[in-house]
Amino acid sequence: METDITPAVLKKWRKEKKLTQTQLGNRVGLDKFAVTNIEHGKRKISAPEQLLFKLLLRGELPFPVTT
Repeated sequence: METDITPAVLKKWRKEKKLTQTQLGNRVGLDKFAVTNIEHGKRKISAPEQLLFKLLLRGELPFPVTT
């Protein structure tokens, strides 16, 4: 079983890819404030979001997701 994406891992990946919180959120259907709260540990990552983030981090997101 795969481990969950943590806020620290997500933030590190986002910075490595030079994405803003808004850009990351657009890729998975979240707004900037949701991404900020996730990265600061104020909001949990839901199971569907975990899946989207895992696919995104592996470069396997099969379709562009935008808001």
